[in-house]
Amino acid sequence: MDKLTLSVVEVSATLGLSRTKTYDLVRSGRLPSVRIGRRILVPRQAILEFLGAPPKESFQGGANQVVSPDLRLRWERIIDGLILFLSSLRKELAD
Repeated sequence: MDKLTLSVVEVSATLGLSRTKTYDLVRSGRLPSVRIGRRILVPRQAILEFLGAPPKESFQGGANQVVSPDLRLRWERIIDGLILFLSSLRKELAD
């Protein structure tokens, strides 16, 4: 099962932003997050919405649906690919 949330460090690497900029986005509320203890986690859906994908409700149909249902799948594949790439890169750098 894919992770539902990413750490701020994972988000910054995935989006190609600095950690400082990512923390600024979280603090300002532009990138929604969840705090669990001392950890700050960013839901995957929040990343998709930050990148311009419509909220998840828009993908489920309705009279105001403007975007094709495949858009959500494409964004999820992009994020999944980036996560896999970064995971493999992290393992290579650790060796």
